[in-house]
This record gives sequence, structure tokens and C-alpha cells, in this order.
Amino acid sequence: MIVVAVDASTGSEVAAHKAVSLAKRLSTSVHAVHAVHIPATVYAAMGAVPDASAEIMRLERDAVWERIGPILEGVDSKQVDLEGYPADAVVKYANEHEADMIVVGSRGRGAVASLVLGSTSHRLIHIAECDLLVVKEAA
Repeated sequence: MIVVAVDASTGSEVAAHKAVSLAKRLSTSVHAVHAVHIPATVYAAMGAVPDASAEIMRLERDAVWERIGPILEGVDSKQVDLEGYPADAVVKYANEHEADMIVVGSRGRGAVASLVLGSTSHRLIHIAECDLLVVKEAA
């Protein structure tokens, strides 16, 4: 089974296409995993209003599956929503489901945001216990 880490970025679309292509060639399934993490600083700025954060997460998930869902058609697949720091949540899911590989895009939120927030693909390189494929966006 292949786990593909997704968000609403172009890089995730590229990663999802690659995961589906590999799954078809290897006759396996794809679990598209989207992890939402709202930093504590955002909760503090919002006054820890749970209704607002739930709505933010729902809107983000809707945007992800609207973009990624159609790519998964034609292959045995599952869409999975998780909460937590994305790299950690993806690895935990992959371990629990004995994934053979994790596929992830090389860029998500962009260069500036990744400097501030950290890079999911970079962290996955260090903590994934199965094979990892980092897919580059076309230039």
C-alpha cells in the first residue's frame, strides 16, 4: 500500500498522480492522507475558539479533497483526514497500516512558509520508517 501525503497545493497534485501511477503498476492501493495542524499560536490569537478552528479545518479539508479526489479515481483508494503535525501524523498512519511507501510533494506552502513552518518532506526524510518518494513539481 502507498500512502500519499496531500494538501491543497500543486505539489500534492503531482505527488497524488505519481502515487496513483505507481499503484496501478504495482497493483496496490493508495491511501491519500491529509493532516491538519493548527499551531498553538493561532489558537491563542483566536482566543481558543473551537468552533472557528473546526470550521477552518473543514474548509481546508474540503479544498484538499476537491483538488485531490478526482486524481484518485481509477485506483483502489482511501481518503484519510488526520489531525496533528503533518509529517508525524503521516508516518504514524503509514506505520499503523504497514505502508510500503510514502509519496510526498517537494513543496507545499512555498519557500517562505516552509522556512517558518518547517518542511514536511524534509522531516519525512528523517522519520519515515518505510521507503519515501519525494516528487518534484515540473519546472
